[in-house]
Amino acid sequence: IRVSAGGTVRWTNRDQIEHTVTGGSPEQRIAAWHSVLGTAGSTASRTFTHAGTFSYFCDRHRFMRGTVVV
Repeated sequence: IRVSAGGTVRWTNRDQIEHTVTGGSPEQRIAAWHSVLGTAGSTASRTFTHAGTFSYFCDRHRFMRGTVVV
């Protein structure tokens, strides 16, 4: 995902099972960046205020990973 500085990313759970959006990686998580997407239709969002590359993953399904480039 690519956004400009100040941009907001919104994640939506489209499954019937719980997912998370957790910053970092399973090996090095960012505790302050963790949202639970409990059921289908649940959402989480994060605003990225400065440039960088930010990794995230699902804490329940650790193979599910992504990157936000600002």
